[in-house]
Amino acid sequence: MKSLDASADHSRIQLALGESFRLRLDENPTTGHAWRMDGDGAPALALDGDAFEVPALVPALARAGAPGHHVWSFRAARVGAVTIELSYRRRGGAPARTFTLAIEIAG
Repeated sequence: MKSLDASADHSRIQLALGESFRLRLDENPTTGHAWRMDGDGAPALALDGDAFEVPALVPALARAGAPGHHVWSFRAARVGAVTIELSYRRRGGAPARTFTLAIEIAG
């Protein structure tokens, strides 16, 4: 499984049908900001997981208000070209950051 992070912003990846990848972006929901999907690539991509994770290596950070990572798992479900678009924003507010990933899925 491929693993991607913020360094993949505005890039293009290629997947084979059925191949999976994981996207991990920094997030701290207690600031009021959270990553929201503006375009999820459906139906060519299947969302297999969507979670918030706190780094386990630093137990002192694993408390309420701690920063962590928003992690999504996707699977290539159909052949074609799709784009994932995410925005880091408060509900109803303007994006503080954005993330875009173009994906080509081959059969």
